[in-house]
Amino acid sequence: MSVTFIRTNAMPWIAMAAMTTCSFAQGTIGGGGELQEDDGVYVYRNAPVPLAFDRDVSSTLEIGEDLALGGLNRVLMEITFNYRSDYTQTRGMVVAVYAEGGPDSSGLFVPTVKLLERSVDVRSGGGIGTVALGYSLANTMPDRVVVSVRFVDVPTGGTISLVAQASDPTIGDTRPGYLERTGPGNADWALRPLTDNSGNQVNFLLRVKAAPIPEPTSIALGVFGLGLVFYVSRRRAG
Repeated sequence: MSVTFIRTNAMPWIAMAAMTTCSFAQGTIGGGGELQEDDGVYVYRNAPVPLAFDRDVSSTLEIGEDLALGGLNRVLMEITFNYRSDYTQTRGMVVAVYAEGGPDSSGLFVPTVKLLERSVDVRSGGGIGTVALGYSLANTMPDRVVVSVRFVDVPTGGTISLVAQASDPTIGDTRPGYLERTGPGNADWALRPLTDNSGNQVNFLLRVKAAPIPEPTSIALGVFGLGLVFYVSRRRAG
């Protein structure tokens, strides 16, 4: 009778535990806070402006944009950016995400610890580069980061660049100008102006998506649910 009682009454708990564990794994539970967007996942975005002036930016080293992420969702899921190229190359771009450090002696906010790095293929004609990530708490981001792109082994005569427009972020924020690496050291960065021909501020076309970080209560509930499933299975085996 005790076995039957446990099996019958434990089923709702097992179902809830399974749902909780599944939601936790997919990042659908948490205290990240809701963003005022239809899909609820952008933490930085600036949309292309029709007929806007484009400015292309290239570098032989690395180009970075410092971002203040909007909302409270912090598990990085996707980065997309616009680029132009006249050649094709597998793994021809390297996208990195750094934590932003405090201002140096000159007042420049430089990247510090590298949090993530991924390679992206280059396609002739350019388009949208995408770094897609699964849900992992290892990709939890701080409030301010630097997203950078490095062009790898550009062929002789080839051209590639990031696209910028006079498009202010609708979610998140960025400081004027962009960062360009000037050498191999961690502090070897310089701030470059990024304006159109009229002196108006422009920004790289860049979008960042993130998922909620689970609340501690959600994590505890998931652990409790897994423990309950284990307990019931042991009783049934006994």
